[in-house]
Amino acid sequence: MSRFKWTEGAGFGYLRAGDAGFTGSALSFKDGEIDSLARALLSQLAAGRLLLLSQCHGTEIVDLKASEFEQSFEPVSAAGIVYQSKRPFDGIRLLNSEKEKFKGAVLGIKTADCIPLILIGREQTVLLHAGWRGLAAGIIEAALQQDWEGGQAFIGPCAGAQRYEVGPEVLAALGARAVFRPVPGGKALLDLAATAEKILCSVFAPSQISVSGVCTISDRRFHSFRRDGAKAGRNISFIAIG
Repeated sequence: MSRFKWTEGAGFGYLRAGDAGFTGSALSFKDGEIDSLARALLSQLAAGRLLLLSQCHGTEIVDLKASEFEQSFEPVSAAGIVYQSKRPFDGIRLLNSEKEKFKGAVLGIKTADCIPLILIGREQTVLLHAGWRGLAAGIIEAALQQDWEGGQAFIGPCAGAQRYEVGPEVLAALGARAVFRPVPGGKALLDLAATAEKILCSVFAPSQISVSGVCTISDRRFHSFRRDGAKAGRNISFIAIG
């Protein structure tokens, strides 16, 4: 199931799925460019500031609280419109009880082949950064400990099943979670999105899960570390807080 739609605006294109969005290669979010790029994104969303995570391929999910914001985030742009977490973690949870305090902000995570996952429930919103290491360590299962009845899950652009070749050590780490196809040489083509969807189906019905179907390696509208190496920019997956 997919509810994703390519949208053009403010000089760049991005995927939109309800209140969630996924920017592509028109915005690189590299050091030195972040102010102008953030302005373009925030202008499109009629928002005032962008809150990004420092990420580490872990499993920690942190609650975003107004009372702890200054201790947890710091400005990283000259214009003071982009903030980043002071320490690395790979998931952020915003309870509905805190939403009003962050009205006009945009929550974002950075990816360049890993899965951006956005969960929207009746009481909370969660953004996750999940590569194979995070999947193997159980970051999605950690998020699913909360109540997601009636919720929605959005799996954004990531390395696709036709291009993401991995070794046996990756499959061993993922275990029964892995959705893959063996290829010659003892390797496998790993389907990151299907692996995430398999885990999500322990809580979400298939009708509650939307998958972009976009391979970042193949689709040059998006940044890819596997394709471009160190020169790759970063895609921003976001949710605007209205």
